[in-house]
This record gives sequence, C-alpha cells and structure tokens, in this order.
Amino acid sequence: QQNAEGLADALVAEKVSHRVLWPCGSRARQTLVEKLAEHKLECHPVVVYESNDVAISESVRTEIESGTVDWIPLASPAMARHLASIEVPKTTRIATISPLTTAAAEESGLNVSAEATEYSWDGIVAAILHHQSREANE
Repeated sequence: QQNAEGLADALVAEKVSHRVLWPCGSRARQTLVEKLAEHKLECHPVVVYESNDVAISESVRTEIESGTVDWIPLASPAMARHLASIEVPKTTRIATISPLTTAAAEESGLNVSAEATEYSWDGIVAAILHHQSREANE
C-alpha cells in the first residue's frame, strides 16, 4: 500500500526505533501518527509544504461545463473536493488514484468511472485505458 496505512504497517513490521519524524503537507491525514501511536511509537509530523486551493479559471470551468472534456484524472481527495465546486457533466469521466480519492469524489457528488489499482499517475492512465477498452468491447 502506497499510503499512510501502508507506511505505518511497514514501520511497525520492521520494528523501527521509537521516534519517527514525518515530513508532510498541510492537509496530511493523521493516520500515520495514530497508527504508530497504537504501537507505542512516536510520530512527529512536520509540515514542509502548504497545500492551497486556487480558483478554477473561467476558461477551464467553461471547457469542463461544456462537456468537451472526456476524462479528468484526480490524484488527491483535495482535488476531488475542489473539482466538485463546478458543474461536471455526466459525460465527463473521472479517474482517481486511490480508494481514498474515490471516496472523496463520490462524497462530493462526482461520478467516478475508473480507479487506479497502482496508486500513481501510471496507475491512473492504466485505469483509463482499461475502462476505455471495456467500453469498446460492450
């Protein structure tokens, strides 16, 4: 698993020393801290970058809302929540990088068509290609 849960499991399995410094973003979930605390390990999150939403430009908003965009790949729950602030047509398909991002997208009212099984950009591309292949065979 390439997420906080997977990292916590690996650190616990390898019996790391008692203190872990975790460089993370400002929107990081506390999963790693909580999971390590369950095993009596200290985890000190240190914010090393700030995540901020930016306004979706009028030209991008118009293009998406016009229905001319076939796919929108989402690589984080924050992206999903932000995209949901505009009207995404049902004909535009959404591909996500992970179950966590899928959940955020669906909770925000987006319809997810494809989800990566490998949590990377390559995984998103593979999910899109797989979905398109399935559609072509229907």
